[in-house]
Amino acid sequence: MPECLSAYTEVFLLGNQTHKIMFSRNNGRKDDSMAFFNSAVGVLQTLVIALGAGLGIWGIVNLLEGYGNDNPGAKSQGIKQLMAGGGVALIGTTLVPLLRGLFG
Repeated sequence: MPECLSAYTEVFLLGNQTHKIMFSRNNGRKDDSMAFFNSAVGVLQTLVIALGAGLGIWGIVNLLEGYGNDNPGAKSQGIKQLMAGGGVALIGTTLVPLLRGLFG
């Protein structure tokens, strides 16, 4: 196999079926590690946004509970949790994607 090819395919028979396997010659290259890193940043972004949304929903529940029971402490805690959840979700949408360009 010539070294200039970046990928090649091998075909083999297993029983009555033909199978193809793609092999890549760039194992361990920067491109592969950066693809993994970019994928990990995408997962991290999703997790941070989900955490912020969960905190915001919990804040709304506490806020409504505070209004229902006329409890100023629960109202205060609810609005703080709601704002914190919004802040965490905002960080997930604006700052976490900037990690993709950190090593590139």
